[in-house]
Amino acid sequence: MKNLIKGPDHMAFSVTDLDAMVHFYHEILGLELLKAEDYRAGKFPFMSVKADRMLIDLIPLKEAPTTAEGRQRLNHICLRLDEAHSLADVKTYLAENNIAVTGESKSNWGAFGLGPSIYINDPEGNSVELKTYP
Repeated sequence: MKNLIKGPDHMAFSVTDLDAMVHFYHEILGLELLKAEDYRAGKFPFMSVKADRMLIDLIPLKEAPTTAEGRQRLNHICLRLDEAHSLADVKTYLAENNIAVTGESKSNWGAFGLGPSIYINDPEGNSVELKTYP
């Protein structure tokens, strides 16, 4: 079946420190926070943040895994930057918020072709690629 998939929908992280993850994705990266009131009222099992049309679910672990093998690992997620922000400005902003750039590429393949990107880690060590296109 051709063109079965239209695009990304969501990804889900099992998290040990929900507050730190909400701060990172909502406060630092500026993603829209969803289901916070319902979660805090016990009406929904997790919170989400929204990046354009993609959701990132932040699902609290009931208990921390005892080993690294006890948790499914993800290579990275990629978030496309708004064209209004240069990569240099984003790096400055991240440094001001004590977030280290862990990698950089002048030309990475992504959903819209080739473009430069940087990598950072969220509070739980997940790699996050921030990508722009020329």
